[in-house]
Amino acid sequence: MKSTLIAFCCLASCAIPVLAKSKTKVRPSSMSDQQFIEFAAQTDMMEANIGQLAASAADGTPIKDYAKVVVTNRTSDYRKLSDAAHQASLTVPTAIDGQLNKEVVGPFHGLKGAAFDRRYTSEMIARDATAVDVFQRESVASKDSALKSYAAQSLIVFRERIADAKSLEKQKTSGPTTRS
Repeated sequence: MKSTLIAFCCLASCAIPVLAKSKTKVRPSSMSDQQFIEFAAQTDMMEANIGQLAASAADGTPIKDYAKVVVTNRTSDYRKLSDAAHQASLTVPTAIDGQLNKEVVGPFHGLKGAAFDRRYTSEMIARDATAVDVFQRESVASKDSALKSYAAQSLIVFRERIADAKSLEKQKTSGPTTRS
């Protein structure tokens, strides 16, 4: 029974990013620290992976530069998460969940140029907005001081990156217009 509950909780935490992708408003009233760690780790790994794809798939330098920052941030964040989880005696996933990899990262493999840029900025805005919500709750609700601190510090980076992605998105839509 206990292992079934743990498995269910793990699957539920992995479903949050997938549901966010489908624009469903997911706002679980409570999330265990372990569920939060799984959500944060999956977010870090997925965003770093997609950011690495931008090096060859993105259209322009601004997106590629943004993606480099994302990769650096997510890699650093994953290390901080691992340290906080270790202090709390909790486990951090070391690989992207297979279903999330297929549903979230997979579609980026077929994109290049402007199509990649559009999808990348919109995904980053949506995913980071969901992360802000989850990290905000964790920064208040966690019973572990290391996880609380980690979540609060990460919020700053997520908010900055949302602003940067919105700026990039705006630049793309307000760029040169085509004549008919």
